[in-house]
Amino acid sequence: ASTNLNTPAYFFAKVAADIPVAFVHALATTGGYLTGFVSPMSFGALFVGFLTITCFGYLSGYFLSFTLPYSVCGLAGVSWAVFWTLLYGGTTTLMSDNRDRRWVWALSPGRWVNEAWFDAGTVYPYEKVREGSEKGEDLYSMARSKKDYLFFLSFSEAMGYGWLCLLVLLVINLVLITATKLDKKN
Repeated sequence: ASTNLNTPAYFFAKVAADIPVAFVHALATTGGYLTGFVSPMSFGALFVGFLTITCFGYLSGYFLSFTLPYSVCGLAGVSWAVFWTLLYGGTTTLMSDNRDRRWVWALSPGRWVNEAWFDAGTVYPYEKVREGSEKGEDLYSMARSKKDYLFFLSFSEAMGYGWLCLLVLLVINLVLITATKLDKKN
């Protein structure tokens, strides 16, 4: 199917074809989440987070399919997903306990989504009184949590780092498929 195609053009066409699917997937996940849970976060914040995680899944799949034999890609994809789920499944690891492995978290879009959601769902709604006679006063101190998890960014800053990680992974995938002249798969 990709015979005689320019490799970067093929790669970007594949990415472009997956973008609408990623949007629909993120929209469906956001809708499902909102029907089952009450969240102080806006629809947009949830959607952007789920879209980031979805795009990370697609880019990880490209990476695995470019580096592994076709026969093991399915098992490797499941293993990859289980690894990230165990790393981020329902909790955030204390960074103070993992000083030598911080680079894994710094390069992971999942870490930045966690930080963004922490700000949007915990810090922003509950750190300061937002209305009334005590507006602007401390409601709940987040200083200890921020220090333990190294969460100091706002929602938009953290999501920016997450999308920067996705851009780096996109470039790695492009270089990998171009430099190695791998057979392109459908």
